[in-house]
Amino acid sequence: MPEIMKHYKQLIDDLNNLGYQDQIAAGQRAREIAHDARQAGHEGYAQFFEGEASFYEGDLETACSIESEALQLLPDVPFLLSNYAVVLMVHGMPEKALQYYDLALEMCPEDTHALCCKGVTMANLGHEEEALALFDKALTIHPDQTKLENGSLSKHDDKCPPAREINPYYWQTLMNKGVLLANLSRSGEALNYFDQALQVNPGNPRILKKKGDILMNLGRNEEALTHFDQVLEQNQENTQALRNKGITLSKMNRYQEALEYFHNLEKLVELNHFDLAVTTKLYEELKQLDKAKISAKQWISALEENDLPTEDATEYLKNIEQKKN
Repeated sequence: MPEIMKHYKQLIDDLNNLGYQDQIAAGQRAREIAHDARQAGHEGYAQFFEGEASFYEGDLETACSIESEALQLLPDVPFLLSNYAVVLMVHGMPEKALQYYDLALEMCPEDTHALCCKGVTMANLGHEEEALALFDKALTIHPDQTKLENGSLSKHDDKCPPAREINPYYWQTLMNKGVLLANLSRSGEALNYFDQALQVNPGNPRILKKKGDILMNLGRNEEALTHFDQVLEQNQENTQALRNKGITLSKMNRYQEALEYFHNLEKLVELNHFDLAVTTKLYEELKQLDKAKISAKQWISALEENDLPTEDATEYLKNIEQKKN
């Protein structure tokens, strides 16, 4: 692999890892890399990292356009192809994303990023067994097992990265396999993969939150709370952890505490119809029926705004009114 390609492979691996943890910081870092690349005269890479910045900033249309143009300048760089595929996947074009993952894997069959993200795409399309196979293949690619170290080089290995101390996508693959196993109701296996991921990347909030979700669904509420607390210690505004801690507390009949977490959530985002349904239930459990009635009306409005049926919410409101009377 040419030195310039090695340099940008290192940068994009680091950026992808940062993006898993802090998208705002990843967007800022991508713009810094784009600036430095342009200063160095590497226009194709500069354009591509500008596209990555747009991706992390939530402008998927711009990200797709810029990265597509960059790939016309750098059509044979596998790690750019796989990152572009991620943008396509998130932008709702999974079939097109699969084409780019396959191009990347033709050039570098041991591209663990492409294998992991293709697995996520296949899982989203309902091809669970194929996804598991892709995750398993990615997990076998560890630095001391790469072709570059055992001397068995393929004709494409000039485009593959040299082995690094840690497979930069190992923990993401463990986590994504855990998510898929949980979705397949294989919770015990899923927890094992989350534990392995935490051994590689201790304290990672995404892994902690997803493990907490499974524990919550299994009714292991105290353990779930511990995991959500660890996430919130790192970021008090993690909306998913706030929501799920509130739900867990409500399952434990700790209604006042649960309501406080939904109030904190409401300061950050507009509550969706599910959140409003939970808060309505909490108000009712606390016998604050006037507030429950208001919350139920908000619930109905949220359902109407999203063209969802309102029958359950309307019936719930009637019950509250009857209790009040």
